Amino acid sequence: MIVVVDGDPGPAALLNAMLAGTEARALALFEAGVVCDGGSRATGTSTDAVVIAATGQGAAHEFGGPATEPGWCVARAAREALVPAIARWKAEHA
Repeated sequence: MIVVVDGDPGPAALLNAMLAGTEARALALFEAGVVCDGGSRATGTSTDAVVIAATGQGAAHEFGGPATEPGWCVARAAREALVPAIARWKAEHA
């Protein structure tokens, strides 16, 4: 997952945003019922990479967790991209 934030988040905000994206991905996989070969719920954390980049322009942000504007935007964008992608993947691998 690659996310570009149009803003100037500090290092802590980038880390928070990465976690918000990771949590959104895990939730999307859980809600879709995706499981691993062994039957446990898939989270994507062992096989996927997350990159959070920032333009360095615009508003500065000290924090980027899901309760902040940038974190909420990252989580929402991740879900909006992943929910249909997971549905397509499930349809192709059913």
